[in-house]
Amino acid sequence: MSDKNLKQKVFGSRSAPSLGSKIVMAVFITAVFLVSIATIAGFWTGRDSQKIDDTTFQAVFLNNGQVYFGRLSDINDRYVVLTNVYYLQNKTADQAEVGAATKDEAAKDDKNQLQLNKLGNEVHGPQAQMFIVRENISFWENLKTDSKVIEAINNQNKSQ
Repeated sequence: MSDKNLKQKVFGSRSAPSLGSKIVMAVFITAVFLVSIATIAGFWTGRDSQKIDDTTFQAVFLNNGQVYFGRLSDINDRYVVLTNVYYLQNKTADQAEVGAATKDEAAKDDKNQLQLNKLGNEVHGPQAQMFIVRENISFWENLKTDSKVIEAINNQNKSQ
């Protein structure tokens, strides 16, 4: 038996893979890669959504210093959806004095010049829903049920 025949018996006959088997292998590797990426992306996005306490409101703090209050209903890799949205706004001096009987009372009230507004009453008439780009969010947190913000929201809802 020659050396060549002996090598074929020991190591087997190996011919180069066909073009069809190369294509099948490339498709398989690509599919595994894409499924892995989708699974990882879904896992991380899903983990963020699990942190939302859907029994209360959330405060969303943006990179520019603005804060919005509402209910986070969807978090994905590009944006979050905030519904039933409220925001804080400084009262003007005239608004503060209208509620005060005297200028002394208005001066005492200088510390509390913030007003909670519901999104949707602005001139441009937006819906009470916001789509916020995730990159613009510094952080968000669930609010306690005894929060002053939730108390003010409940008071506004009772008066409507």
